[in-house]
Amino acid sequence: MSENIIKLKNIQKYYPMKDSRLHVLKSIDLEIKKGDFIMIVGQSGSGKTTLLNILGFLDKFDEGNYFYKGEDVTNLSEKERSKFRNTNIGFVFQQFNLIPTLDIYKNIELPMIYNNRYSKEEKDKRIKERLKKVGLLDKIHQKPLELSGGQQQRITIARALVNDPDIIFADEPTGALDINTTKDIMELLKELSQQGKTIIMVTHETGLLKYATKVIRLNDGIVVEEM
Repeated sequence: MSENIIKLKNIQKYYPMKDSRLHVLKSIDLEIKKGDFIMIVGQSGSGKTTLLNILGFLDKFDEGNYFYKGEDVTNLSEKERSKFRNTNIGFVFQQFNLIPTLDIYKNIELPMIYNNRYSKEEKDKRIKERLKKVGLLDKIHQKPLELSGGQQQRITIARALVNDPDIIFADEPTGALDINTTKDIMELLKELSQQGKTIIMVTHETGLLKYATKVIRLNDGIVVEEM
């Protein structure tokens, strides 16, 4: 049986309002195993992106506990949270978030600069290996805007993989892509999951749920279904 890579226990998240506070996530309990392909679904405003941001250490929660590989990481400092993200997590976003003035090599290199643990030779090797994995090694010296949307999303996946994280978080990664390109990206994410990466993805596209090993459905900040 696969180990739990993430466990959330009784997570509560509030957003401050003028005279009160909005209860966004309510008593969330989750267990995510290594190699899971999780999809988080629900209507707009249900808490999907808030949950993804908490899982990805982009946002904090107000109550509860977060366990990573059995260790309680609830109370990490900002510096420790930043290091945790850079070491263990890769991010793929709908809008790609590539820097248009940098070529593909330098875009993929960015997380490694922040990591600051690789020699120039190791960086070069990793960048080329990740580009080969997503089928775009020949685009290494081009700029992002010279590529199609699907190619740019493959580049963001290569960038997410460059520090060899355990988990890839994807927020509507196919939202800006056509049907055929969406299929290519989903097949790539599925392959990564089968190779042991844990994929956690927010989507509103019900046709993509067939790729998931587990679907988490949120309604008004509550997990109403896991399947």
